[in-house]
Amino acid sequence: MQVESGKSFANLLNPLHGRTILKASTLGLEKAMRLIKLITEMLIALLMFWSQFSFGAVKPEGLLLRGFESEASENRRGMEAVRNGVLTTVRVDAAEQISATRSTDDIKPLISWYRARDQKYLAYSVFSYATSPYLGNTENSDLYIMDVEGIRSSDLNVNHPDVLAATIASAKAYVDAGVDGIEYDVDGWAAGMGNFDSTSLAEFNTWLVVKKGYSQAELDGIFDTTFDQATFDYRSYLVSKGVSKDNYYAGETNQSAHFRLWRAFNNYQEQVTTEALITSVNSYASETLGREIEFYFNRYGFYHTPARRWNSIDLDSGSLGETWFDGLKWNYENGQTLEPIYRAGLKTFDKRYESWNQPTNTSDVVQAVYLASTIANNGVADWRDDYPDTAFVARFAYRFQAQLDHTPLAETAVFYPQATIEHNRPVQIGDDPLIGGQHYWYLGLGYLMADLNLNYDVLYAPDDLARTDDFAAPSPSDYAVVFAAETHQATDQQFEALESYVSSGGRLIVLGSNVLRYDELGNDRASVRGMGSKSYSEIFDSVGSHPVGSGQVELISLEAWASNSYSYRVDTPSIDIAKIRAGVDSALPTSIRKAEMTGADRLRAITYTDDSDGSVIVHLVNHAFSDNGSELDTQTGVSLTVPLPPGIPDGFSASFVDSATGRVESLTMDTSVTGVVTLPLPTVTTWAIVRIGSELAAPEMPNIPPMAELVPLFDYETFSSDSARELYFQAADDTELASVTLWLQKLNQGASGSGNWSSAGTKIIGGTNRVDSDSSDRLIAVDLGSLGEGKYRAQLLAKDAQGVESALLGEGGFETTVGYDTLPPDFSGISVEVVSGPADNSVIDAPQDVRLSISGLKDVLSGVFQINTKFGNASADSAPEIGETYTDGYLRTFSGPAVGSYGQHVISARAQDRAGNFSEWQQLYAYIYGLPPTIDSTKGTVNTSTGESTFDAGDLAVNEGDTVQFTVNVDSTLDDLSITWFKDDAVLAGFSERRLEIGAVDTLDAATYYAVVENAAGTVQSESFVLTVNAVLAISEFSRDPADGQVDAGSGFTLSVVAQGTGTVQYQWEAQILRTGWAVITGATESDYVVVNASRAEHQGNYRVTVTDENGSLLSDRTLRIEVGQSGSGTGGGSDADNDGVNDNDDNCPNLINAGQVDTDQDGAGDLCDDDIDGDGFSNTDEELAGTDSRDPDSRPSGAINDSDGDSIENAADNCPNVPNPEQSDLNGDGEGDVCDDDIDGDGALNDEEAAAGTDPLDASSCIPGCFSFDVDQSLEAQPLTDGLLVIRHLFGFSGDSLTSGAISEGASRGSSDAIASYLTDADSQLDIDGDGESKPLTDGLLLIRYLFGFSGDSLVSGAIGAAATRDTAEAVEAYIEERVPAD
Repeated sequence: MQVESGKSFANLLNPLHGRTILKASTLGLEKAMRLIKLITEMLIALLMFWSQFSFGAVKPEGLLLRGFESEASENRRGMEAVRNGVLTTVRVDAAEQISATRSTDDIKPLISWYRARDQKYLAYSVFSYATSPYLGNTENSDLYIMDVEGIRSSDLNVNHPDVLAATIASAKAYVDAGVDGIEYDVDGWAAGMGNFDSTSLAEFNTWLVVKKGYSQAELDGIFDTTFDQATFDYRSYLVSKGVSKDNYYAGETNQSAHFRLWRAFNNYQEQVTTEALITSVNSYASETLGREIEFYFNRYGFYHTPARRWNSIDLDSGSLGETWFDGLKWNYENGQTLEPIYRAGLKTFDKRYESWNQPTNTSDVVQAVYLASTIANNGVADWRDDYPDTAFVARFAYRFQAQLDHTPLAETAVFYPQATIEHNRPVQIGDDPLIGGQHYWYLGLGYLMADLNLNYDVLYAPDDLARTDDFAAPSPSDYAVVFAAETHQATDQQFEALESYVSSGGRLIVLGSNVLRYDELGNDRASVRGMGSKSYSEIFDSVGSHPVGSGQVELISLEAWASNSYSYRVDTPSIDIAKIRAGVDSALPTSIRKAEMTGADRLRAITYTDDSDGSVIVHLVNHAFSDNGSELDTQTGVSLTVPLPPGIPDGFSASFVDSATGRVESLTMDTSVTGVVTLPLPTVTTWAIVRIGSELAAPEMPNIPPMAELVPLFDYETFSSDSARELYFQAADDTELASVTLWLQKLNQGASGSGNWSSAGTKIIGGTNRVDSDSSDRLIAVDLGSLGEGKYRAQLLAKDAQGVESALLGEGGFETTVGYDTLPPDFSGISVEVVSGPADNSVIDAPQDVRLSISGLKDVLSGVFQINTKFGNASADSAPEIGETYTDGYLRTFSGPAVGSYGQHVISARAQDRAGNFSEWQQLYAYIYGLPPTIDSTKGTVNTSTGESTFDAGDLAVNEGDTVQFTVNVDSTLDDLSITWFKDDAVLAGFSERRLEIGAVDTLDAATYYAVVENAAGTVQSESFVLTVNAVLAISEFSRDPADGQVDAGSGFTLSVVAQGTGTVQYQWEAQILRTGWAVITGATESDYVVVNASRAEHQGNYRVTVTDENGSLLSDRTLRIEVGQSGSGTGGGSDADNDGVNDNDDNCPNLINAGQVDTDQDGAGDLCDDDIDGDGFSNTDEELAGTDSRDPDSRPSGAINDSDGDSIENAADNCPNVPNPEQSDLNGDGEGDVCDDDIDGDGALNDEEAAAGTDPLDASSCIPGCFSFDVDQSLEAQPLTDGLLVIRHLFGFSGDSLTSGAISEGASRGSSDAIASYLTDADSQLDIDGDGESKPLTDGLLLIRYLFGFSGDSLVSGAIGAAATRDTAEAVEAYIEERVPAD
């Protein structure tokens, strides 16, 4: 039956869950009754339909010996059991729960592994854990239990339809895995207080009225208030009575009728839910597996809350719950045994309990008897490897399991009413009443029965609240005696049934006061209860024998039964247990048939009948411990007398076997007394079995096949890119291991098993029966290289010294997988879908998130394990984000970049397979986030012979030969910037920089120029430059006639110039007559200057010409000399001291006759009176002595130097040629010697200025205010991303555009790269901020950047001070920089 979310089988079966019922109260009584009748008819029909199915779970049969290993990681699968020769039959594995991370397929191989080894596999499940993968929205508070104070707990309400549906889904997943059963740890299942949410409270009201049929008057009396089905709120009612979660169980609340009804309602809900779970899942299991599975529920401690076991025990396979030994010493002193636990439910429900906890006494003998007692009492036993010396008990049980799980024989019975179990009166001794108080009244009675060697059945009697009271009077022929000890509460029907039993000849033995006095609601029924003609008080208030009909009631004691002797509670009163035991013994009828022993000391006989042939089986468990439980006295000389049942086989025999020897012996039988047989017994050690009837079969303990397994088992992450592998394993045998062999089965790619299993290597062991995690040889090697890449199932088989080898697992079975894979995941078929966000390769102007769905990633061998994805700016080299598990349809949302993080943003991925192979990073998606470029300015520069000038876009006229630069200053948010220059709208190929330079322009370069700037986000065009090119003003010819310039007075001469220029060229001649200054010759404005009548006074001298066109003027680059000779005695006026015909004012050598006025070096001194005629720096005398030509400036004396200042350093090499400076000192390294340098330290301040200011002209760091500023671009403030960036780029060696790009402030007056570079180069010493003698980017540059960003103290200087720094503190650095930044 499929159970949908929000619906459950409980909804169908239980009228409590139908919301229509709640509405019935508003319809009027008549309508409500019709509705109830209709629902009842539907319910009957449903029950008839479901009656064809088995509501109860499968009952476990035979030996139930569970392996329980202490080290779960290695031994929980039974390795230690094999070594110790123990063959277990049941396995409960808590480590392999299906959950959100572990699937059905994950545990299937494990279950196959167990079942192949004849192990019954029970899954262990905690409700809150098991339901989580199937529950959906766990945030829904309605799913959780609400306490009496209205607070939701963390415990799931298993009765909630959604939780039930999830529980069923989880159980079906276990069915799909092939389990034999499920053991539930019932956290939250009808938690102690119950669930007080509104739904449960409304259903409680309906249950009282509809299900239980209480009248209005009865309900008003129970709740001492007016009860209204539609409005009554039980939680509010309890709160009004002062009840809280802290005192909920205390005082009268625990004993009130309303409390009992509330508990019964919770129990009823649990029954319906349990039935829905088991029925639905087993219906599914029958269809899926062809068999039903077993269900076990941990009902918490038997000692503390025994009532919980009875709520739905007829539905369970068995109660594998805890017996809580931690609450008792349980050293077997004074007759304590586990029998009361195991006997409960055996008769009525044939249920088998498991004692989950261990005795606190850890001696091997105590643990061995505990194990034997569990098995002998039809319990579910745990063999634990932390007690290896108890293995002989487990082996004994396995050999003689045919003598187990038979029908118990009982001479007596214990009356066990649910009303007492659930709500025992406070007279029960104990500091924590809980539900039903402590259970010692029943346990103590069981211990008494063991003392008296009585076998007993437990007669369970429902309370008629949660379960229908179907208790019937037992027959005196079945039970000669029925015991009632501290059973204060029973229904009227149960009291009447016991009265009928006694009246018919039965014997009721009573222990304690107020027995059978109260009904199931706690009402005192003493006034109406009696037996025969006797009142209640006549029988139950008086110790002694009380005949009733043909039977009698024996009241042994009125004292509280939970005594020190039988409860081990120090707060109980001391009573004479020996007296009570003797009283009970004497009250037993002489006709009672039981096994009797003589010569025995605390030897317990537990009797069964073998229904197959009527044989009697007696289990003898020895409890004769020493005081501390460390030793066990063997029993010798014991005689056993056993009643013979009517069905004993003819010709029966008696045989015996003891757990110490395992040897079957025939016993001598004494049958002289009719109906009994007396047997002298051999020695009894821990546990012995006697069989009377057919012979006791003695099967040999089989040679247990060795066990080997790869460690860890079922580890599915065993792929590797390394072919050579060493696999961990463990192995065990009950004798000696010989070898282990690794078997492999290669799988087809993407398919299940293929090919045959083949051996892949054997390892010889020998000399030991155990290889574990501490063994040195726990590795087995295999090389998968020769087998090829692929995935292999693996099994490890072991062989023992006798040649017995473990078998390969069956169909689909394996232990683990190993694989060899060197290929990374394949991206070729990848599919990337943009779930939200821009399309791939979009260009956007604002950041956006992107959500991608990724599919198609493959790895055919080991499978894709995880995927790494990242969203980075352009590069895939950044650190990858943490990998996530990959499945097709992998979704991830990538957060967009920060505002202003322009550029291409790429989503990349790489994948890792389960062999550890990583793929390369692959781009999956990208978008560009940016804005179109902008042009801040369009500038031009013209370089001429006279200097540089700048201009804005527009019309521009230049001269031929000038160098022209057009520059666009561009801002772009993206790096992929392209610039194309156009000339008259045609592309200038090869020009793509921000600056277009045309060197030595000519007239062909005249055109209109502009640039087009483009990035991925857009395009912008610059303003245009309209270039006009003027021809260059030049003098191509400059001559005189006569050519030698010698003219006689009165004759003529002509000076000529040929010039080219733009437009009309104009001329203006100038003359320097007889050493006078240059003067414009009036009227001499033609290209030729003609003189027809020359005179010395007016025309002898030097001539030059200036030519002018539209663009400027040009002075001839040399002069023409005209010498006018004498004509006669001369005509000039004035004195002539040397009588050479040249007036002294005109004579270039007035004291020496020098009529020709020759002046070779044109220095104004005639050659006759010039001591250095050729002007080469060497005197005529020196040249005559050296033999060089004193009239040739290129002829100089050999080895002589040109040293004007006489400091022995030639002028060309002298850094101060006119001032003696032999040391050539140059402090600032500017090429100018200190003796003639007006700024010696190069700090930008003149020496005289520094002297006036009181600073040191020889120290560049000592500078007058304003001499140097870190406002590099002259924007009137120093900024980190302009001036700081310019400094650090300069120190890194940047130049040109790379120096200034993006680093010039708006309004800066120093903006060209040349000007910036020159400024910083000249101020290099000022850039040495830390004073270590060097200007470096990662110390001085970093210090400046940090200072301009506002850093101070350690954050300013940390890691940025040079090793030889003289300014090494934050204060010194701050002071130095502060002097060199503009004031605010």
